[in-house]
Amino acid sequence: MTKTGVLDDLNGNGRADAAEKINYTFTVANTGEVTLTNITLIDIVGGVSISGGPITSLAPGNSDNTTFIGTYTLTQADIDAGMFTNIASVTGAPPVGSNVSDTDSYTQTLEASPSISLVKTGTLNIGLNSRVDTGDTITYAFTVTNTG
Repeated sequence: MTKTGVLDDLNGNGRADAAEKINYTFTVANTGEVTLTNITLIDIVGGVSISGGPITSLAPGNSDNTTFIGTYTLTQADIDAGMFTNIASVTGAPPVGSNVSDTDSYTQTLEASPSISLVKTGTLNIGLNSRVDTGDTITYAFTVTNTG
């Protein structure tokens, strides 16, 4: 099995954000010499929603890249970590003997784009005479925003 993922940049800002998705495709290949049946796929790490399957039958030398798909919704913790790695496992039944299986992982790099913004505003506190004098004060307010 080969697992691949593509980031779905929902807001088009060119970077991964929490609540955006990684869409996975799976190519399952029968590399053996007997037909496999009841081929199932599971997410090992957790969090990936997998749909499709099972593959009823897969002859030797054939592959299937349309039956299974998966989706993972990124969390802020994933973004902070700078990557998300997931592992899936596929299992099939030969005509005789024990089931066969394979695993594959896919790591999506989530490039960080840290940024911060500071806006400083001031209010002049004028005394009772309504003019600026020595000793009058300015009160400052700071607004700090994580823009990354």
